Amino acid sequence: WVRALNSGILRLDVKLGARVTAGQQLGMVADAFGDDAAPLVAAEDGLVIGHTNNPLVQQGEAVVHLATMAPE
Repeated sequence: WVRALNSGILRLDVKLGARVTAGQQLGMVADAFGDDAAPLVAAEDGLVIGHTNNPLVQQGEAVVHLATMAPE
């Protein structure tokens, strides 16, 4: 899971089923005025298999669920 680094309003940039790469921005969490925005970044390559539907998130809350492939 990718977790929110701060509390605020979530704006996701990815959809379910999207392939993501390490370092890719998945979305932003900002306060009600759009200030203090913190990006959500994928730690590794993966596939988005779930995400929260609530735009209001708390610090540490699971936001995006990524599946990764095991090495062959």
